[in-house]
Amino acid sequence: MGWPSTTSADLDGVFAQDMATLDRELERARALLAVSINGYELKNVSEQWRADRGVVLAAVRQCGEALRFASSEIVQDRVVVLAAVLQNPWALRFAARRFQSAKHVVLAAVRQDPAVIEMADAALKLDPEIVLNALYIYGSSCTPVAPDGAGDVLDGDGPEAPYFLSSFDQQHLARLGIAVADWVQTCISNGDEEAAHRQHNYWQTGDPPHLWQSFSAVDYAGWAASKLDRRRALMVLYRSDPFRRRASLTAHVLKFL
Repeated sequence: MGWPSTTSADLDGVFAQDMATLDRELERARALLAVSINGYELKNVSEQWRADRGVVLAAVRQCGEALRFASSEIVQDRVVVLAAVLQNPWALRFAARRFQSAKHVVLAAVRQDPAVIEMADAALKLDPEIVLNALYIYGSSCTPVAPDGAGDVLDGDGPEAPYFLSSFDQQHLARLGIAVADWVQTCISNGDEEAAHRQHNYWQTGDPPHLWQSFSAVDYAGWAASKLDRRRALMVLYRSDPFRRRASLTAHVLKFL
């Protein structure tokens, strides 16, 4: 059997197809290069590249807020959104709304900028792990850290209550204020002179709904750190003997406030 005949038209068709593929690859490469240098260039590339996962990933890794120029399908992509939030936590506002209730995404954002908790779903604002991380990061960024690197914050002229707490409901703020007040009083009872000094300088007399405004960043960071340490210790214990202690420890691990 002989080889099938190949006409000039067939060769021209193959050549045209190869050239179209090459042109597309070159255009994508140019788009990748542009957004890798400046993520905001995503707004200047064609629509097909704003819907290309690889191109958008390159853009948001350079500039998280470039997510605003991605296609409606891409802002639903968990990997792309998380990459954007890790580069710039405020990129969360450009993600699909469902990510405002995705704990792992909100937690990643809050660990970089606690104020992003304002954008979280109402239910996540009540999540102990998110609240504790936000308060600890906020307080630690406003106050000196212990020289031993243990993460304990020292006394300092930090600001008063974190401003982002004002977006919380009053019932939650009242509970928070009482919890921090109890912790500070325990520290003072244990001979913590710095806590006593802060109480003298910062504390205001007020009813529970306004008590949360009476503490410095040091108090919030210290209280949150104590709760996070307790959680880690309980989780280690839980994992070491999950069957015998499962019921009682689960309740303790989930109850922070």
